[in-house]
Amino acid sequence: MPNPPAAGRAAYQKLLTDIRGEIESARRAVEQRLVRTYWAVGRVIEKHLARHGGRSPYGKNIFLQLADDLGMNDRVLYSYARFYRVYPDARALRPIKWSHYRYLSMIDSPSKREAWEKRIVKEDLTLNEFLFQLKEEREDARARKGSSVKLSVTRGFLYHYRLIKVADFLERKSRIMVDCGFENRIDLPPGSGELTNKRIVKSEWTGSAYRLKFTNATAARIYTYRAVIERVIDADTLLANVDCGFGIMRRERLRLEGINAPEISTTAGRKAARWVEGALAECPFVVIRSSKSGKYGRYLADVFYLPKEDNPHTVAAEGRHLNQDLLDHSLAELYSGTHTVT
Repeated sequence: MPNPPAAGRAAYQKLLTDIRGEIESARRAVEQRLVRTYWAVGRVIEKHLARHGGRSPYGKNIFLQLADDLGMNDRVLYSYARFYRVYPDARALRPIKWSHYRYLSMIDSPSKREAWEKRIVKEDLTLNEFLFQLKEEREDARARKGSSVKLSVTRGFLYHYRLIKVADFLERKSRIMVDCGFENRIDLPPGSGELTNKRIVKSEWTGSAYRLKFTNATAARIYTYRAVIERVIDADTLLANVDCGFGIMRRERLRLEGINAPEISTTAGRKAARWVEGALAECPFVVIRSSKSGKYGRYLADVFYLPKEDNPHTVAAEGRHLNQDLLDHSLAELYSGTHTVT
């Protein structure tokens, strides 16, 4: 396309600017018309509910019925109603898009909501910019507050085991074996004498062989192991090489009990995983306590760590609790149903 003469370039640029301005003005007018329309729809729904049972079962079902009859999503209709409840005076609405108002309506604090409205208008924030900054603000607030949830955890003793009775179908009798955890069972070491399956024992290395020693430890203190972390899969899932005792090594995926960290595919998930990698970077090993398997075949575990400490018994007794630290740093949340909280 030929360029306009030099004398007419300025006039052409003004023409281009004017056209773009008219299109942008129309776009903004359409956006504001949508906002007013959704506000009006929310008002109609709320007025109807006020006259016909409010938040009764009828009120809850009305959104599903409307969604069917209008061919819409019930959650969208609910967002219209919430929009009206949060902004009952249409005169208070600012020149903000509906996509922004949908999330602004979820902010409980009127002062915070107003502050965000002003920022959106002043900085002309896109929806993605608004949501990213809102998420950062909430994460910072959680980090400053810390976690008030405390996991109830029992610290175990290394190399303590339960004796179990195992049926021997070939010899048609049962025998006592050592339950080493993680589906590992071994015969009693030579010279163990007469033992019953009602005892908790401690394994000791004599320099040439293992021997079992009676102990007063309870079953709550066993299934505790030294482990070397091979890889942080995500913040709450670790790939570990577990020393089960008696020369048995087991490679296991461990799921941190009691917590749930963001998925590794998310920004928050990668941040949490990097934090775990940093926390364990100077740990030659960790101590884990695990006694049951969770979903997907991963064992649930409490993990204790102490940077630069080379005595596993010290780590077991005094190490930091990784599960709790992730909660306290707002890098994970409580996973209800698996752990007692205090």
